[in-house]
Amino acid sequence: MEIEQINWSGYNWRLQEEWGSYHPEHTYKWTDPGATEIRNDGILDLKTRHNPRKFGDLEIPTGCGLICSIDGFDFGSFEIEAQLPFGKNLWPAFWLSPLDQWPPELDVFEGYSKKNPNYLSFDFFNPFRWFKIESNAFLSNPKPYRMLGARRGFLSKDPTKNFVKYRVNWFPEKFEIYWDNRKVRTISDPELMGEFLKLRGRIRVLINTNVTREYVPGNSEVSHYLVKKFIWESL
Repeated sequence: MEIEQINWSGYNWRLQEEWGSYHPEHTYKWTDPGATEIRNDGILDLKTRHNPRKFGDLEIPTGCGLICSIDGFDFGSFEIEAQLPFGKNLWPAFWLSPLDQWPPELDVFEGYSKKNPNYLSFDFFNPFRWFKIESNAFLSNPKPYRMLGARRGFLSKDPTKNFVKYRVNWFPEKFEIYWDNRKVRTISDPELMGEFLKLRGRIRVLINTNVTREYVPGNSEVSHYLVKKFIWESL
């Protein structure tokens, strides 16, 4: 079946990943093309909604919106301006990964709302990083993958009520991650950078909403991950 596509922010995007509508280890959610909408004002609306769908004998209750770029990108600056969805156990993200394999992966951010719908989560070791919003990275060695480790960054405002700029600058030797123009992390792991270097020109952009296993779907509950724009610039 042909994957649905849209044009937004000057680029072409698929509304699901090529490997399918759901991951066999996460059968409580599926990538729902109907949960992706471009509003009249040009804002991308990625929804989480109760929309049961049958895949053979398996019924999956929750549909989630996703876009992934059709074309690959090279070194440069990748930025979105986004307002995160409000609700419990949501998992929105903005990340980079190759067109035809996984890993590696670079997470500009992943949000985990858990029990607090605005992502507030006190961390004793990071008392001024109030929101459970994290950057991370994955690489292929050792098999099946290695995770560099999630790390929070500082945000001065509620990300569910305000638009925040999330950006990563990809250089040959490092990634620099910024949230609202404040640098929150530099990643220069040689193995990770080597894997991305081999794949330059083939790195896709993914923006998606998601839910964790603890999410309880409601018949009328819809959350909205709003993205004003995506910008890529050569550095």
